[in-house]
Amino acid sequence: MTDLGFKGAVFEERIKHLLKVSNGIVAKRLHIRFDKIEFEREIDVAFVLDKHLFLIECKSFNQPYTVREHAKTNKKIRDAIDQLNRNAEYFEGSLNIVKEQLDLKDTIEIKEIHRVLLTSTTLGEAGKQGNILLTDEASFNGFLLRNSPNLTIIDGNKKTTICVDNEGIYSGKVTAHKMIAFLKRQPLIESMKKRISKILESKGSISYLCCKKTVEDIYIDKGTD
Repeated sequence: MTDLGFKGAVFEERIKHLLKVSNGIVAKRLHIRFDKIEFEREIDVAFVLDKHLFLIECKSFNQPYTVREHAKTNKKIRDAIDQLNRNAEYFEGSLNIVKEQLDLKDTIEIKEIHRVLLTSTTLGEAGKQGNILLTDEASFNGFLLRNSPNLTIIDGNKKTTICVDNEGIYSGKVTAHKMIAFLKRQPLIESMKKRISKILESKGSISYLCCKKTVEDIYIDKGTD
């Protein structure tokens, strides 16, 4: 196993362990292989919650810092989305295999299926991306542990702390409804976006889009302990 493969396997086990110990959610890996036709499909983490099936692709990336690194990471994310769609398409059409590998009764009803790309890298853009729900490990852990993130705004001598959980997503028991709401809206990222303005500026004959904070400083407490 390569170093990257090892990191990926450890990442998957962390997620399955946290799902179990924090909320009693039993998640497993889905895998099917037909050697004769060289066909293989797998889902890293799968579980059923409130009749909703979640298919999660876990990707361990290095945190990007430069423009070039961000571009490479974005390319990796696009490739991971394509991979997840291929794998999910098979299992969505083979729910009997899903139920068997998750040790579920054949009579268990599955109302909806959700494809999730979970990265080890902290993301500045997340939520619903086409037919994929995209989030990062730190945010997902905070949701599972019911640790609501806060946004602290420092503007000169004025310090204001804002709770970004206006919908109770981080309160009470984890449900499919709350998990879907979290994955679609990413409260912390949405709150930060509202405090960043995009301005078209120019220098000579060159025009460019510039992002600027609307406050002096921002401190993020993701509440992941």
